[in-house]
Order: sequence, then C-alpha cells, then structure tokens
Amino acid sequence: MKIDRQKIDVLMVKRGLTVSKFAEKIGVSRQNLSTIKSRGTCNPQTAVKLCNGLECAIEDIIPTESEVKS
Repeated sequence: MKIDRQKIDVLMVKRGLTVSKFAEKIGVSRQNLSTIKSRGTCNPQTAVKLCNGLECAIEDIIPTESEVKS
C-alpha cells in the first residue's frame, strides 16, 4: 500500500511526535518506521498502525490520485 511520507511527517509534527516516540507508540522499531517512510509503502496492517498512532483516517496518509500520477 502506498503511503505519503510528507503527510505522515506533518501529522507527526502536529501531534508532537518524534520518530522514536511514534515508533514506540505504534510498536515498531525506529529503523523500521524510517524504512517504511522512505520506501513510501507498507502492508495494510502497518498502515492501520500508522493511522491509529496518528489518530487519523487512512485517507489522510495515502497519496491522492494526482500525486500518484506525478
């Protein structure tokens, strides 16, 4: 599943989360979180963890159709 790193970063800042704090909150290693963000993909279960940790909807972290085409 494609995810948008910038959207995740913005939501993390809004919630006052560092990468380390966010990784701990969602139960993944800091390195794994960094890898997920840099790849821009993850499995659906991880996407749910990201959304739960950020208190957002899945639509808030995936690229829009126009962003995918660019």
